[in-house]
Amino acid sequence: MKKVNFALNFVAGAAAIKDTDTKATGERNDCFVRAVMNACQVSYDEAHAIAATEFGRENKKGTKGAHLKLKTMAAAGEKLAGKEIQCLGIFSATPVTPAKAKEKNILLNLKYPKGGGTYSGFTVGKFRDQHAKGSFIILVKGHALAIRDGKIYDNADQLDTLFLTKGRDQRKALAIYRVK
Repeated sequence: MKKVNFALNFVAGAAAIKDTDTKATGERNDCFVRAVMNACQVSYDEAHAIAATEFGRENKKGTKGAHLKLKTMAAAGEKLAGKEIQCLGIFSATPVTPAKAKEKNILLNLKYPKGGGTYSGFTVGKFRDQHAKGSFIILVKGHALAIRDGKIYDNADQLDTLFLTKGRDQRKALAIYRVK
């Protein structure tokens, strides 16, 4: 099995938590809080408060409806932790044409054509590889993570097996938001 140099492309989602972040103690199911913290570069306590007030998150429970709330905020020009957010797109289970993608706000990976003028969406790894600069919140099935300047900020227990062995994260990105 090939060992991955995690320093090149992975940062533990909790790495930015400081001793002064009192809300982190005993928390769980806080992946969205950590994604906001790392993408927006704010304290854990600030991200925790945002998740509670803006997204209705309860302590020790996941953030339900994060995608719809983020999408609504982005469309209304609202800010997240004082930063602009933009919905880059959502995932489509079936390959689509660029015209159809634009109509439905589907984010296509134009580097990988599927044939017949269609393209598929992004995996976390392919998105990271193609977006070396910037901050992003990525929603995958039942989980949220951040990518900032080409590094994945996530919980190690959520990583894809391929990432752990070969450095390739194959999780489907269900929605991607740019934070700037």
